[in-house]
Amino acid sequence: MRGARTAACAGEVTLIWAWGAECGTLEGMRIVVCVKHVPDMQSERRFEGGRLVRGEDDVLNELDENAIEAAVQLKETEEDAGREAEVDFGEVYVILDGVKTKCHMFVYRLSHSGKAIHRVYPTGGQEAFLEGHIEAFHALSGIPTRHIRYDNLTSAVVQVIHGGDRLRDENERWVLFRSHYGFDAFYCQPGIDGAHEKGGVEGEVGWFRRNHLTPMPEVATLDELNDKIRAWEHDDNTRRITGHANTIGQDHHAELPHLAPLPADDFDPGLILHPRVDRSALITVRMVKYSVPAHLIGQRVRVSLRASCVVVFEGRTIVATHPRLGTRGVTRVELDHYLDVMTSQVVQPGDGRDSADG
Repeated sequence: MRGARTAACAGEVTLIWAWGAECGTLEGMRIVVCVKHVPDMQSERRFEGGRLVRGEDDVLNELDENAIEAAVQLKETEEDAGREAEVDFGEVYVILDGVKTKCHMFVYRLSHSGKAIHRVYPTGGQEAFLEGHIEAFHALSGIPTRHIRYDNLTSAVVQVIHGGDRLRDENERWVLFRSHYGFDAFYCQPGIDGAHEKGGVEGEVGWFRRNHLTPMPEVATLDELNDKIRAWEHDDNTRRITGHANTIGQDHHAELPHLAPLPADDFDPGLILHPRVDRSALITVRMVKYSVPAHLIGQRVRVSLRASCVVVFEGRTIVATHPRLGTRGVTRVELDHYLDVMTSQVVQPGDGRDSADG
């Protein structure tokens, strides 16, 4: 519906009812409700000159009151766009390369539009928790301006301070991460008292499990599963949540201008380690051995242990990247890391040893 109309109402009230250029979206919408004042049926009445005269007071028509209430709710909904999100992080099971495997699913949901991001990781550690946020911020093109709601999970909270107003002793690395992206955390009350405080994302987890993770998905790698999830999330744009006038995709599109922009550089979500390279050009990370270029033998290198990969640096240069392995005691080798050693051991025709034989 487009255009505008005017209406002369009782007394001195003249109102204009105007819609934004795009009907069905909140962006640019201005709402003015036409109302009509009617006599108050509860006011004192009397007869004068054979006519019934009510009191001087009048009230809004009941249907107009309902219209005003609906307009206020729409306006409040518009003002909430881009302000909040909710996070849940829990266990899921996947048939991974033929083996039933416990994994961890990070779920991030924008409260206004209901647009959600889901990622499955081999670990439930802080590195996966941070990586999930970064994936979500980029996938949804921005960061909430008010806060993100959480349980008191150990990746963020060291200790709940009882007796305070949601006071928490936060993990230092988590504080640095929040500062880098510029958002606040809202921690739900422990136990039953906080069960309703992030019901949106908990409902999303249940819906996603029923529709996509039952029965357990069978994949060769978690990268394959997360690619499937990205396709499901794209299809989800056409779904309409109960009670919403628009689809998830339409509401998210209207929400985009209200999100805060991303910083120029991303935070490194990995756990930083400094292992020494052994004489086989291997480093040990969480009881798993990974190869690095052979010229680093005997040196310490900087390692970023991320949720899905292991990244090795020489200074600021990446010299090796491996998929993160979850089975302890195994070794992963890239043959290219040994090329320099292999080349130096090859005897070239015409070198000193040939002439000595002569």
